[in-house]
Amino acid sequence: TTSTITLPATLTQTIVTSLSLGGLDANDLLTIISSSAGSPATFDMTSASTLATPNFISVKDNTILDNSSAFTTPVDPTNSVNVSGNTNWFGDSISGNVYTDEGVTAIADGKVIKLLKNGTTVGTTTTSGGVGAYSFSAIVTSGDVITVFIDGEAEDGVTVSINDGAGMSNLDIYVDHLVIKDADDAITLANLDTANDADADITSIYADGATAIVATGKELYISTSTTFAPGASLDINGHLEIIATATLNASANTVNIAGNFVNAGTFTHTAGTDLTFDGAT
Repeated sequence: TTSTITLPATLTQTIVTSLSLGGLDANDLLTIISSSAGSPATFDMTSASTLATPNFISVKDNTILDNSSAFTTPVDPTNSVNVSGNTNWFGDSISGNVYTDEGVTAIADGKVIKLLKNGTTVGTTTTSGGVGAYSFSAIVTSGDVITVFIDGEAEDGVTVSINDGAGMSNLDIYVDHLVIKDADDAITLANLDTANDADADITSIYADGATAIVATGKELYISTSTTFAPGASLDINGHLEIIATATLNASANTVNIAGNFVNAGTFTHTAGTDLTFDGAT
């Protein structure tokens, strides 16, 4: 039998110690709803209040706020149903695999991967499964700049994308590469600046600042169906690879490449604009 908690719409229930929510099994869920459909009720976790991970619940029209030193969102209740109208209850999945090359050889298990949202740390996890797999649950919105990178290991690698308001899969990381991957939004140097929080594991791949300088021996890799429109001069002390169906739109900005240039996609720039192979660091 399903039990129901109906909370007053638009009002806040303040939690100062602890909150426990759970049903019995998949056939006996605890349902949490608002007294008025479409008008969320709110739990406000304050002070050092805690919430044990709920199990077997169904949530509709509810917001849970993180104002507690002992609680973080998303809640991600297990064996539960996200009906509609909820905030901070269920996270979006951000996942991929980490490779020591360009998608063939998986990195070892146990490597630390960090997730940034708009340059701010969201969390860390480790690779697993013998295939270099990693996964996060995070609250993201359309337009958020997402960075995943290898953190504090002997290897370095960074991938940058822009969220479209949903979960993100196949956000793979390649060692010694800055991978730009987004099938929906053109990525700019301003986005790369936002994505870089000056962590040494990122700056070993590309410089933090308005000008993204790819480090010597590293590679800027523009992934499938991705458009990179830097909007300023591009200085690549390493290598540049444009994958099939990818585009580098340099417009009227100069591009300097010290390493190899592999173009299986599209490279566009204004006539008379310099493309320089300078071999310099």
